[in-house]
Amino acid sequence: MISALFFEQMNLCPQILQSTAAVILSEGIYDIDSLLRSFPTYRDWFIEPVFGPGPYHKFSILNSTLHHGLDFPWLLIHSEGDTLVDVRQTTEMHDHLRGLQASVTISLFDKGEHDAILETEEYVNAVKAFLLPRGAIYEEEKACTITSLPYNR
Repeated sequence: MISALFFEQMNLCPQILQSTAAVILSEGIYDIDSLLRSFPTYRDWFIEPVFGPGPYHKFSILNSTLHHGLDFPWLLIHSEGDTLVDVRQTTEMHDHLRGLQASVTISLFDKGEHDAILETEEYVNAVKAFLLPRGAIYEEEKACTITSLPYNR
């Protein structure tokens, strides 16, 4: 739920928000209720142990607005072969961002299971095509990836 960092429900350090040039998300969960409509068995073994018995609307990024004054582009990537998180999560996030007047691009691929897209040349090419026209300079020694952040309820 890294995407939540850029929405008003999170109290993020202004320096981080101001230094963000773009957001790239792959195969994310943006709305738990929507996820449970597609995968009802997730409730017992995944959702309730992590988020409690519900309700889950307070965890939905689709109910949030962007931090005021943020205007950076978003790239949403999803494999249509992902059977763990359905593509509806990504298309609903795309629609939500468009409704907030955000600049958003969606790239859908048929590249296998959840996270398999991350190992493909298509993923790398999609990210490059998204960043390079925006003047992003990639320096391998300075590149970083956020894999997880502590969650406080």
